[in-house]
This record gives sequence, C-alpha cells and structure tokens, in this order.
Amino acid sequence: VSHGRDAEHFLWAGRDLLAVSVFRSEQSYEVETLVFEWDVAARQLKQVQALQSEGGFDVEFLPFSEPLLLVANQRSGVSRIYKFDSTCQFDAAPISQSQGEKQLLCQLAELKTPGVYNVASSISE
Repeated sequence: VSHGRDAEHFLWAGRDLLAVSVFRSEQSYEVETLVFEWDVAARQLKQVQALQSEGGFDVEFLPFSEPLLLVANQRSGVSRIYKFDSTCQFDAAPISQSQGEKQLLCQLAELKTPGVYNVASSISE
C-alpha cells in the first residue's frame, strides 16, 4: 500500500483482520483506510472494506466489551470510531455491494481535534 502510515492486526469473531491507515494518494489526502481479511484457502489477504480517511496516520483496535476500531486522521483533524456490526448501514461501504451483502464495520462516532500537530511545542513557560 503506497503511503501507508500504520497497520493493526487483530482477531474479531474468529476472523483474522488487518487494517492499514493510508496518509495520502498521489493526488490527495482524501484516501481510504483499508481493511483486509486473511483468506486461508487462497493464502493471501483479501480486501473486505475501505473506510473514509483524510491523511490517516494511525489505526487502533480497541478490545472493549464491544470492540471498536479507531482511525486517526491528521489532515482533517477528524478521527473516526467504527463498531463491528454486520447489520448496520452507515458511511463505511463494503468493497462489493452484492445483493444482501453486509458490512463488517460501521461508523459510530467522530472525534474532532484542534489543528495543532504538536501541542507540547505550542506551550510557553
């Protein structure tokens, strides 16, 4: 993956998954964080979902009682939290939109942060 910034491997519901945070494409910072699943039979990763990002730089699996996936975006300052749910219909579109196909992840919330990249350097004594 070109311009990938971070990768997070995790297991969920018996599925072996990898999320890759992408910072930019050759043309824009509006990119997608990619979610792959290990296909045992084919012995390769298969892309299962793409999540909206704007200068993505970190992705974290949060193993709470209801597991979440956090995608942190530097360019826009808006990070997104996704829940694992194959029954919802939100912003995160599946790669293939076959009849009856369900999504793996759905957007749950957005976190907006100030446009300050290094807060420590902006604090004066």
